[in-house]
Amino acid sequence: MRGRNSAASRSVAVALWVAVAAGVVSCSASGPPQSLERNLVAIPEYGAGYDSGGSYLQFSGPAELVDVNAALRDLVLDDLRRHQRDFPPPKTVPEYPGSYQVGGARADVVANTDLVSVLIPVSHGLPGGNPHSGFLARTVLVPSAERVMIEDLLEDPAAAFAALERLAKERLRADVCVGTIGEAVDGDWDTAEKYGRFALTPEGLVIGFEKYEVAQGACGGVRIVIAWDGLQSMLTARAREWIRELGAPSSGAVAHSRSG
Repeated sequence: MRGRNSAASRSVAVALWVAVAAGVVSCSASGPPQSLERNLVAIPEYGAGYDSGGSYLQFSGPAELVDVNAALRDLVLDDLRRHQRDFPPPKTVPEYPGSYQVGGARADVVANTDLVSVLIPVSHGLPGGNPHSGFLARTVLVPSAERVMIEDLLEDPAAAFAALERLAKERLRADVCVGTIGEAVDGDWDTAEKYGRFALTPEGLVIGFEKYEVAQGACGGVRIVIAWDGLQSMLTARAREWIRELGAPSSGAVAHSRSG
């Protein structure tokens, strides 16, 4: 009897190891989430008359990542294709080329066996024109690739948006560029769309704003970080759990940066 039990135990262990190796079972099911390995894949050329470059993120590790990688690939390539459709390469090569640049290597990235969250700088411009800069963002669960929206983080989104407006404007006014040359912070701050380009990081909620959206054009796309300690009371229980798994500190410094 003991021999049969030992053999059965070994069979179960082998089957579980094979399942984990194949990505069928997530290692985070029985322990803390594990980090995923980042890989960068170069984007296709935009076309004649455009200088293009950059990469999109793909991940490997102890989880089934086919759907997650597809979502991240489509995030970037769909944006590229949309620009190619709306602004096709010119028939003759212009003196001053257009541009399309996407910064997978410069993205805010969190990737583990629970979720993947990215905020990626992107810049695009017509031939002879000034480039427009902003961000692409996506947060998805692993392995389903179910998208996490800003509303999914907030217990009462309508009330939270008012608080997010106050916190975001404080960060913007502390930004060197925005604080120096002036704000452009009018608009609808009480909507999910305003905060829709975000990433979850250990330092805080990172939000990206398009060029001209919250500041004068010289500032380009603006990125701010709102520390988690200022958001805890607004978050759902599930969001707080995700943030704990990131190893977020109880408080964090405010950070700012620009894209383009």
